[in-house]
Amino acid sequence: MPVFLRGFAEAASATDLWLAANWVVWCGLWFMYFLLLALGRPIQRQTAWVTLFTGIFTGWLPGFLLLDGLI
Repeated sequence: MPVFLRGFAEAASATDLWLAANWVVWCGLWFMYFLLLALGRPIQRQTAWVTLFTGIFTGWLPGFLLLDGLI
C-alpha cells in the first residue's frame, strides 16, 4: 500500500487527514520540479502556479490561522 494511502487510512483526526493531504500535495509539487529541472519538460508556468498555491494553502494560511487563534 502506498504511504500516502496509509496516511489517509490510519488518520485518527482531522489534523491527521490535513497532514496526509499536505504530503500528497507537496509530493506532487516535488515531482513537478523533477520533471521541470531533471527532465527539462516545459512546465515552468504550471510549476510556478502550483508552487504559489501550495505555499499559500499548506504553509501561510494554516500559520496565519494558528497565530490568529482560529485553529
